[in-house]
Amino acid sequence: MVDWTGSLVSAVLQVLFDRIARRELIDFFRVNHLNQSLLEKLKMLLLSVTAVLDDAEEKQLTDQLVKEWVDRLKNAVFDADDLLDEIATKSLQEIMEPGSRTTLDQVRDYASSLNPFAERVKSKVERIVERLKSIIEHKDLLGLKEGGVGVNKNKPLSLALPTTSLVDEQRVYGRNDEKEKIIDSLLSGELLHGGIEGVPVVAIVGMAGVGKTTLAQILYNDIRVRNHFHLRSWASISEASGVYEITKKIFESCAPKYSNIIDLNVLQVKLQDILARHRFLLVLDGFSSINSLEWDMLRRPFQSGKSWESRIIVTTHSQSVAMAIQAFLTHSLSPLSHEDTWKLFSGCSFKHGNPDEYPILTRIGKEIVRKCNGLPLAAKVLGSLVRSKEDVEEWESVSQSHIWELPSGRSSILPALILSYCHLPPLLKRCFAYCSVFPKGHEIKKWDLIYLWMAEGILPQPDTEKRMEDIGVECFQELHFRSFFHESTLDKSHFMMHDLISDLAQFVAGDFCYMLGDNNTRKIKNWARHLSFSQDKYEALDNLDSFTECQQLRTFLPFRSSKSGSKYAFTRMVQDLLEKQNPLRVLSLSYYEITKFPVSIGNSLHLRYLNLANTTIECLPPDVCSWYNLETLILSGCRRLSKLPENMFKLINLRHLDISGSKVMEMPAEFGRLNSLQVLTDFIVSNGRGSKISELGSLLELRGALSIGNLQNVADAIEASNARLRSKKYLHELEFKWTTTAHNVNSETAVLNMLVPHQNVKRLKIQNFGGSMLPNWLGSSAFSRMVVLQLVDCKTCLSLPSLGQLPSLEKLSIAKMRGLQRIGPEFYGYVTEPFKTLKILKFEDMPNWEEWSSSKPGQAARFPSLEELHITRCPKFTGKLPDQLPSLVKLVITTCQSWNGRCIRFSSMVVLQLVDCESCLSLPSLGQLPSLEKLYVSKMRGLHKLGLEFYGSITESFKSLKIMKFEDMPNWEEWSTGGAEQESRFPSLEELEISRCPKLIGKLPRRLPSLRKLVITACQALTSSMPWVPKLTILELTGCDALESLSERMMEENECLETIIIRNCSSLTTVFREGLLPSSLRSLEIYECRNLELFVSPSSTHESHQYPALKRLHLRFCCSSLISFPMSLFTNLEELQVQGCSNLKKISSPPNCLPYLRKLELKDCSKLVLFPEGGLPAPKLESLSIRSCTELSPDTAWGLHAMTSLTSLYISGIPSLTSLENTGIQFLASLRTLEIEACDKLAFLPLDRLVHSLSHLTIRGCSLLKDKCERDGGEYRSLVSLVPYRVIED
Repeated sequence: MVDWTGSLVSAVLQVLFDRIARRELIDFFRVNHLNQSLLEKLKMLLLSVTAVLDDAEEKQLTDQLVKEWVDRLKNAVFDADDLLDEIATKSLQEIMEPGSRTTLDQVRDYASSLNPFAERVKSKVERIVERLKSIIEHKDLLGLKEGGVGVNKNKPLSLALPTTSLVDEQRVYGRNDEKEKIIDSLLSGELLHGGIEGVPVVAIVGMAGVGKTTLAQILYNDIRVRNHFHLRSWASISEASGVYEITKKIFESCAPKYSNIIDLNVLQVKLQDILARHRFLLVLDGFSSINSLEWDMLRRPFQSGKSWESRIIVTTHSQSVAMAIQAFLTHSLSPLSHEDTWKLFSGCSFKHGNPDEYPILTRIGKEIVRKCNGLPLAAKVLGSLVRSKEDVEEWESVSQSHIWELPSGRSSILPALILSYCHLPPLLKRCFAYCSVFPKGHEIKKWDLIYLWMAEGILPQPDTEKRMEDIGVECFQELHFRSFFHESTLDKSHFMMHDLISDLAQFVAGDFCYMLGDNNTRKIKNWARHLSFSQDKYEALDNLDSFTECQQLRTFLPFRSSKSGSKYAFTRMVQDLLEKQNPLRVLSLSYYEITKFPVSIGNSLHLRYLNLANTTIECLPPDVCSWYNLETLILSGCRRLSKLPENMFKLINLRHLDISGSKVMEMPAEFGRLNSLQVLTDFIVSNGRGSKISELGSLLELRGALSIGNLQNVADAIEASNARLRSKKYLHELEFKWTTTAHNVNSETAVLNMLVPHQNVKRLKIQNFGGSMLPNWLGSSAFSRMVVLQLVDCKTCLSLPSLGQLPSLEKLSIAKMRGLQRIGPEFYGYVTEPFKTLKILKFEDMPNWEEWSSSKPGQAARFPSLEELHITRCPKFTGKLPDQLPSLVKLVITTCQSWNGRCIRFSSMVVLQLVDCESCLSLPSLGQLPSLEKLYVSKMRGLHKLGLEFYGSITESFKSLKIMKFEDMPNWEEWSTGGAEQESRFPSLEELEISRCPKLIGKLPRRLPSLRKLVITACQALTSSMPWVPKLTILELTGCDALESLSERMMEENECLETIIIRNCSSLTTVFREGLLPSSLRSLEIYECRNLELFVSPSSTHESHQYPALKRLHLRFCCSSLISFPMSLFTNLEELQVQGCSNLKKISSPPNCLPYLRKLELKDCSKLVLFPEGGLPAPKLESLSIRSCTELSPDTAWGLHAMTSLTSLYISGIPSLTSLENTGIQFLASLRTLEIEACDKLAFLPLDRLVHSLSHLTIRGCSLLKDKCERDGGEYRSLVSLVPYRVIED
């Protein structure tokens, strides 16, 4: 039987059983003379509901009455948990505040009738007991049975159909690259990895519905695969499939007859006999879980014969399965691209797969596709749901629905996702359900989520040395492995949930977890426990008052959807909600503009997680120190916070304190008593009454990263040693920081000598150290795990320690060491292979560094693994670079005015950046570097000529170069290209940029056969010398004042130019010969080129002069000779913007010539008078903007009625416009946004025909309309009130 949501209640029940058994609860009842039989009744009632819980939670899938019963049970259980937590907290409070107990309090201990808290506890327990009795009484009426569903207990819940090997390849999109990659591994005669035993396994991993089975099917049926493997077998794996069932399926597939063999041994022996004679392919589709022992038993029949020639394909949603089966290739299947998802959806939803016939439905369909977010199953199912429906409302209903609101009989999305959820262990189910608090698209930080799980009591108390955080990491990783989370494409340290996975989380969390926004239309129940919302969405904030009746909230979690650092107003509505007596465990006020903490946040004694990050708070109230349950306190980015509460040591359960980016000046006194601390971002050493560095000595469990600031306040070496950093084996990242300008050389040297970290440290940064010499321990080989070392602003150090001895160092950064003049042999140390693992080396802001000497005699090659070398702002550096850097990939030399640019001969180098090297009068022979792919040269003021020495003495110079950029070269005049030998130069160059080189006159290279992008900016002296570029796709010219036209030879044989951008080229009259543009052009932008003759005259237009590929055309303040715009030239145009074409009078367009135009903007065309007769023939136009076209006649029919797809209309600056009746606006049934500005005579607007579709209305600077919309009794006032978002102003 599948336990599909059992954990949501059972996990809380387990917590309750643990609490009831605790000593402090029993003592509380005994001391307060409460009837302890109440606890026994509570326990027995909870045990009774546990007995039927499995049955109830499975049946609630299909039975609404059972679901309501489960919700009542959850509510009662949560209330009991809150009550027992309150008792436990009161007991802790009495321990922490023994002096607060008066004689009268002690008397009340013996007279419970005088103890209001005890009486309240008694009353609450009695009410909970009665509620549980009532709940249990109804279980028989609902037919709930103990132990599940009786004889069918082991029968799996049927949520997924078995799969077969057959596939409709006509409906498969976007998987060809993945198919070819896997086929290569299937057909390869050699194993991709050595050491593989038995048949190599390919694992296809991905979330439910992403297309794992489909990919396996097209692999299975590929003709090359069919010819290669003598025997193929397909087995669909269900949750109930064990080793015997799978073996039997494979056997029956290989021997096409029914098998009645029930003995696994006999079955496997017979299967082995069959497979031993063949090269075979097995597909095992749908593994949800398997352990190594099961897999070892299952694969035994596959091992005979030439097993290495055979292959097994396994599909699974779990990376853990791929590891258990020891796959030699694990292919993680990503969602489809938006374009491929649209193709799949269109094929399933539109007749004949052609969306062009349904422009309005196409717009809604694209919203549905965005909802699918690349999931093929969702595209198929949702496409099928709307197929043959032409009613816009039905399509919009699907677009706005969550997956659980779709027709249950016709949607397989939810069952497919639930099946993945069903396979989760109970703990992971509860962890996943809590993820419903996150809005769609939110980037989740792993540790933030783990802290939230801890605060909500989701993670169990470990009964071993394992920490709760460790359990949280395991849970997070397992959900990631099972494809419930995926890495963010923007930041690999962040994770996201697919939109449909987010829907699933909301579904399983039910009414107890509510995310305002995300089109959430569920009714808010008063038992809601978790509330989250977006701070950026005002409609979400408006709905906060719906929670005023909620008294059991555990979570208040606002999220910020924008990336800006702006703060949000702390509204009265938010404050009122927090003042309710909710048992909050999680509270975030991050990014709110609050200077003081709210006076009351309700029942704060339950609080475990408090996030005040990036607020304007100036101090924390003393009451914070009495929140004894607090585990996580986040104060990062609080730039006005300078002090922590004095009694902070009382927070004995505090585990995570983040004050990074705050202005805290010192740690409060007795900070070492916080011995539960696991994570501390910063420790600021006090010079007064606060904590000294020795307080760190008591914090034995610190781990992760720690920055120690104000080290100038450490009195002496003894005090430094008392920090006991050497014993903190879990601290992997350390920063030592002095924050003074008055250094004590001897004291700081002695202090740093004693701040020896544990040998496990991986990252170390020393900043603003004022001692004369860095400690010897810094170069000790004992630090075998140190990967990153940064030495910053160590002003008075004259030499470096023997850092070459660090055996694992990968990144070394040395900056602002003003006293360092020479790097000598001591830098390398006494090892035979110094810096053997170093990959990145940076020297920055070293004003007096001159020389870099070689290593000691007898040492092997230095820096054998170095991949990147950066030397930046070292003005006196003249020394040679190391002779041999065999692995160097990237070299950056910036603002090294004394360096002469010689001796660059690293054969492995791929990237070279040379910036602001004044002494460099010429460039070395870079053309000889065989691996160079990217060259960036900038601000080389001494360079006048790029001579033949640049190419070197080889025949094919720059053979690998792909990108070359020259920028800010004020004196560069000539680029020598040589004679016939230049034909073989730059054979691979794909991108060339020349920017701000005002004196460059000389010719560019004559031939660039591979160039795809050419950008020339602010080269005022450059004339028409342009290279032959047969593969150019992007051409961008800006500020080339002397350029009159482009050479005729430039575009010969070019059939791929797609984008042209030309700006501020005042002398340019023609782009190419006869004013013709390439027929392959897709995007054209011309700005501030008034002399440009862009198009041939309409009278000479014929088919060869049309531009069928052009999709995007922008003309701004150019083409002064353009009087009539020939729309007939651009039959496939999708976006047109015309601005400041001062002589343009009309737009000419024959019927049906703009079938694909979606966006049109006309602005500052003061002489524009006429649209085409009958209006623009643009049935797919979605956005139309007409601004400051002052002569556009209001009597001209604009033909808006023909623009049936128009959703956005902007009209501005047409002073003679009095009415929109003639425009046809009243027929725009799809119009969503209407903005009208600066039309002071406009008095008539057919709002009665528009309000039913409008969602946004803006009327600004239209006095007559404003009066009709706002005046009491105004003609449009009642109509305007029906528009959800409206702005009416002067």
